[in-house]
Parts: sequence; C-alpha cells; structure tokens
Amino acid sequence: MRFGKDVFEDMRQSGLPKNHYLDPDGKCGQDYADRLFNVLDKLSKKLDHKKFAALINKKLQLRVERFCEPQYVQIACEVAAMADFLDREDIVFDYEKKVSPPGDVDFSISRNGISINVEVKCASYLNIEDEDPNRIVATFLGRTDFREDILRVVSAPLAENGLTMVEGKNRDNTVKGFLKCSQKKMLGSSLDDINVVILCCDSALDVQQWRGYLVDSRGILTGKSPLLLPAEIDRIDFVLVTNLFDRNFGYRQDQVPGDNWSLGDAFCLLYPNRFSKRNINLVDGSKDFDRLGEIFPNHSRNFEDFMRDDLNVPEGESPEMKLILGVAWFSDGLEEKGMKYFSSKG
Repeated sequence: MRFGKDVFEDMRQSGLPKNHYLDPDGKCGQDYADRLFNVLDKLSKKLDHKKFAALINKKLQLRVERFCEPQYVQIACEVAAMADFLDREDIVFDYEKKVSPPGDVDFSISRNGISINVEVKCASYLNIEDEDPNRIVATFLGRTDFREDILRVVSAPLAENGLTMVEGKNRDNTVKGFLKCSQKKMLGSSLDDINVVILCCDSALDVQQWRGYLVDSRGILTGKSPLLLPAEIDRIDFVLVTNLFDRNFGYRQDQVPGDNWSLGDAFCLLYPNRFSKRNINLVDGSKDFDRLGEIFPNHSRNFEDFMRDDLNVPEGESPEMKLILGVAWFSDGLEEKGMKYFSSKG
C-alpha cells in the first residue's frame, strides 16, 4: 500500500500510544501533523518499504505500545535536519548511508560532486518543564575548581529573596560522547567527503553553553580540551549547533516560530574542526565553510564578531556576561529585525 495522507491520518486515529505528539486530541494540532506528513511523503519516495516502515512505525512510534518522548524528539530532530534537502534538484539525498559498515550516518547529501555525511545528535533533557520557579540552576561552561565557592557567594543574596541556587549538569561529556560516536560512523569516509555533526540544543542559553563546550578557551575543537585529543575526532570536519530540540520538544504551535520541520528555520552556528584530516590537508578551508553555508544557513560569522565586540552589549550589562547570554542577546537583535528563532518558552 502506497503511503498517503489517508494512510497517515488512519494511523493517527487508531492505535497511537498515550501522550504521543501526533494524537489528534493532543496539544500539537493538525498543522503540526500536516507539516510532518509533507516531509514523510517526500521521504517515502526515497526509502525502500522496510526502512520507511521502520521510520514511521518504530522510530516515530506510530505503532508501539508505550510512547518514549526523548526517542521521538531525537527522531523528530533527525527528520527536521534532512527535510529541506528532500526535494532540492541540486542535491542527491541518501538516507542512512553506510559510510563505515556496518554502521551508518543519519543521511548523506551530494552536491556539485561532493558528499556531505551528516550525523544528528540530540541530548535527553529529562524533566525540563518541571523546574522550580524559586530555584536557579547554574551550569559552568568550564571545569573550574572554584564551583563550590562561586555557588556559595552567589547563593547568599539569592536566599534573601527566597531563591536557591543549585549546580546544573555539565554536558561536555555528552558532547564528547556524541562526537566519539560520530567519529566511528565516519571513519570510512573519503577525504573528498565533508563530515558534519549536528548538535540539537534547547534554549538560547543552552545553545550558548554547547557552543562553549566546542570553542571556548579549552573547548573540544580548540585542541586544548582535557576531554578529547584532536586525533579522536579527526574525521569530523564541522559541527553545527542548532536549537532543533527547542523547536520540537513539547511542541506547541504558538511557541515555535517558522516551521519546526525545517533546519533552515532554526538558529544555527557552524564551527570547523581545524584538526580534522580533511581540514588539515585543504589549502583553503574557508571554501568548505562557504560551501556548507549555502547548505546549512547559519549565523556563525556575525555571531562571533558580536562576541568579540565588547561595546555591543545591552545597556547596563557587562561584556563578560556574553559567555552566558551571548546567543540570547544576539537572537534578541535578530528578532527586532523580524527574525525569530527561539520558542517563547526559551
């Protein structure tokens, strides 16, 4: 049976597990389902029956007994990351390409004779909506030895106002795991290929944090990280940090600007791994950056210029706070120009 709107709607109407995002009576609404169908319709023409059935029945969980929200959001981010490329005439799309058999990357796209292998990673943010309004969570970008002293000093004035501060989980080891896993899947690629890892994040503060894990003073892509040696991720050429998690987790139509099933509507920052084998052997790596910028629209150059400009901060704010609020301030400026990227919850 050919996949079509009637088949998709019948699956939604019958047998969905409890709390599934696609439940007709759920919070996501018909528009959410219609946009997903448009993407799945394009995918159905590119995948064999077995892979497509696995995608909708098991990965998107239309035919399972119990709904697993973190898994669904991970797959939603993967689908959103590939959606823009499915009907582009200048791109050849390859789903779950076996770059390093038996493993595969999430998808590969070829343009102008160059293949771009893409792996999409999405952290699980458990209990993200169950935060105590009287509790402030502080997450340190670096692995400072003075965390307890900082928390103690900051907690005192907060306590006077009925607030408490706790240390949040540092996710740099999560990023490390994502990159090492992606490296294994990309080891068999040709140096003619470009390998990209997409890290799907939540709010503007979260995107700032994950950017810090990569490119702050001892970030993973600086060559000075205590977590990873450059040789451990030398087949990863670029990392794209995006807020696709924010645009898909707990989806509500009035919160998400633009199309949540489009990477082009998300906020993206692209960073090269200058220690990758391809980037070391290229005479002019900026050509790759420009080439990828045509495929993955991003704000990296303008954002990093913004981060270096100490004068470009909101009135009354300290330039040092850019390490925490940089993406939030930058995206606020974009919103003033009519470009909103983050949901109202972020």
